[in-house]
This record gives sequence, structure tokens and C-alpha cells, in this order.
Amino acid sequence: MSEGVNTKAKGRYGEYKLMQLLKKHGYFVMRAPSSGSKVKRFSYVDVVAIKKGLILLFEVKRRQKRDTITFRKEQIDKLKEAEEMTGGNAYVAVYLDDEKRWYLFTLDQLEDKGNHYLLSAYEFENAKGIEVVGN
Repeated sequence: MSEGVNTKAKGRYGEYKLMQLLKKHGYFVMRAPSSGSKVKRFSYVDVVAIKKGLILLFEVKRRQKRDTITFRKEQIDKLKEAEEMTGGNAYVAVYLDDEKRWYLFTLDQLEDKGNHYLLSAYEFENAKGIEVVGN
């Protein structure tokens, strides 16, 4: 199996793991059909969760440990656009294998570097826990 396929499978696993947790908290959840695919005509967020009018939008990452994460500009721009269009709340959700824990970051925690965004490893100290979605 090539590394690209393995990376996609790992990412997809993270998305499904988040979806299961959100569903357990009573959310209707959907994974974008183009998440991780070559479809470029439309921009999608990775996961959408809806519960009694509350809309949550996620870009999902899975990592081994706390480290700085780089995002392609279009990944975060699509999340911002979806947040504006729906009135929902957008997050970057990061699952750390070492800690077996989810971290949620708001978009203002990301640093705009012009052609990409950075999430500093230091931001894990300021992250919200996944319990935020339980309300």
C-alpha cells in the first residue's frame, strides 16, 4: 500500500471516529463525499454535525502527537465559507493517537501565512475538549 493511500485511510478513520462520537451525543452527522478525493469543483468540509438547529463544521486531522500542523489555504477557506453561509460553528478537530483524545480549535487559533495556515503546537494548551459538542 502506498503512503498516500495509507494517509488517506488514517484520515478517513479519524473522520469516522469523530462522526461516531458526535452521533453518540445526539447529532445528525455527515461526511463530505469528496473528503480526501480529487473532486475540486466544489469545496466541502470534512464533517457536518447538526442538532436542533446547531450546526458544527469540522476539518478533521489525526496525528500521533502534539506538533505544529500545516493546512492548505483552501482547506481553511472552505471551512470559513461554510461557517459564513450556514451560521454554524467551524472547528479544526485533531485526534492525537498518543493521548487518545480529541482537541477542538477555532479558526482564529490558526495563523494565516498567506498561502497556508499553521496551527501551532502551543495552541493545544488553549484547545477546547470534545465535551463542547455534548451540549
